[in-house]
This record gives sequence, C-alpha cells and structure tokens, in this order.
Amino acid sequence: MADPRAFISFDFDHDSDQRILFAGQSKHSKTPFSIQDWSSKEELAQSKWEAALKEKINKCNLTVVLVGKNTCWATGVAKEITGRPFFRSLC
Repeated sequence: MADPRAFISFDFDHDSDQRILFAGQSKHSKTPFSIQDWSSKEELAQSKWEAALKEKINKCNLTVVLVGKNTCWATGVAKEITGRPFFRSLC
C-alpha cells in the first residue's frame, strides 16, 4: 500500500522556509506519509488559487498545518482547513 499523501497548509507570507524544511525532512526520514509539495511558486489570482487548491487537497489523504506566529491571520490557511471534509464538520 502506498503512503498516504499529506497536503501542507502554511502561511505563504511568513512560513515558506518552514514548509521547505518540513518537506525536505520528510524525504530523509522514515515518515509514514509522503509530502506532496504542490505549493505555488508565485502568487496567483484568487480564483485560480482556489480552483488549484481544491484539486490538490482532494488528491491528499490528510492535511498538515504548519502553525507560526501569524497563522491565525492567514486567510489562505483558513480556506485550506475548511476545504477538508473532516474539518468542515468541526467548524
């Protein structure tokens, strides 16, 4: 059986370095899931970002949220979390 795929949710403006380190560490350890680093390399228009986001999240089995000092103000992270069926039922 293939490893479950994890989507990484993070504050694009403040935590990009942490996302890179987290994804890199997963490639060099016995992590029980694979990291799908599909994050955008550039800012996208809101409508394009939301369409791409929905497709990417639906291809993953779980979401990992990297929490930093400013995550509570990151509207993109909030949308990514509520985009998951499990979290939607909790909010």
